[in-house]
Amino acid sequence: MVSTLRPILQEMDIHTVIDQSGDVSLCESDMAKMKSHLLHGFDNLMSMQNSCEGRKAVVLAHGPSLLSLDKKDYTEHVKITCNDFHKIEFLDDFPPDFWCAANSYEALREPFKVCVDNNIRTIITVPRKFEFLQLIEIAEREDKLNLISPWLWERQMLQAMVASKYGYSQMYSHCNTVTNHMIALALWLGCDSIDVTGFDMSYSRAKEVTGKSHAGVDLPADTSGFESQAQRNQMVADLEYLCKIASENGIVINNLSYKSNELSKILT
Repeated sequence: MVSTLRPILQEMDIHTVIDQSGDVSLCESDMAKMKSHLLHGFDNLMSMQNSCEGRKAVVLAHGPSLLSLDKKDYTEHVKITCNDFHKIEFLDDFPPDFWCAANSYEALREPFKVCVDNNIRTIITVPRKFEFLQLIEIAEREDKLNLISPWLWERQMLQAMVASKYGYSQMYSHCNTVTNHMIALALWLGCDSIDVTGFDMSYSRAKEVTGKSHAGVDLPADTSGFESQAQRNQMVADLEYLCKIASENGIVINNLSYKSNELSKILT
């Protein structure tokens, strides 16, 4: 049962869980605040469970294949995006319902502020906890903590919640692409089909083919990040895990980026 995860989160000694290597050490009041935010994030995520049941989702990653999406066909879909979506001109008239991110404060500060200002629900994690508190404070200052669902990186809380919902003992990994987190979120929301676009799986190949690393723009990224076989294997293993859950529950995952990532057109 998913609900059994909350007491685990509530009772855990956060000092022994969080990794502060390379981080600013947190004082006791910061630790207490962090636990409070994480419990709040858990409760927010719980309130979202199956909240989009019966609706279709579109996962908007930022590879060049995103530009092939016919947006008029997706106006009623639950729209889930990530990272620097506000820098993708193609998305200017296509605002997301949810924004997913797992990165540093510097990488997330600007798009997170855009989400807060525009009342977009966010599902976030930041490995460095001092930075995590800095990010959450942006929403706190605007009295918009209701919009955010922070989750604990070290305990793979989002992964654990998805696994528990579908009766799995195993979770997907810490994840090397936010696209898999977005697919996981769509499953958590109870969407009955998931179309995935912008999932090109190679910055360097995208740049070679289109001249841009992302959809119509060059954005800061480790362009070698997905080039190794180990990275690709991790990405595909997580994707296979999520697709197995979907398939067993009658949820179709369509790969709209199949021409660029060379995976099956229908992933389930």
